[in-house]
Amino acid sequence: MEFQSPHYKHFSKDLEQLARKFELDPKSLTIEFYTPHHQAIVIERLKDEEFKIHINLEEERIISVKRLTENGNGHSGDYKEKYRRFMK
Repeated sequence: MEFQSPHYKHFSKDLEQLARKFELDPKSLTIEFYTPHHQAIVIERLKDEEFKIHINLEEERIISVKRLTENGNGHSGDYKEKYRRFMK
């Protein structure tokens, strides 16, 4: 897990629980923004693709997912399906 700000390291345990809850790989995450109990913005790297994920912690759901990498082999639909399960 990488952190955009050293301040977020203080919340490592919370962020690991967040990763488990939304089935994200903590080893492939970069924490861009985190406000405890409110919201998180993380980047998950899956193979050769990156996704920016905005999570509303109050509603316990993923708000949005944005693919950050250029159009590659066209397999991002499989990965996005992983996130759709947590969107309401």
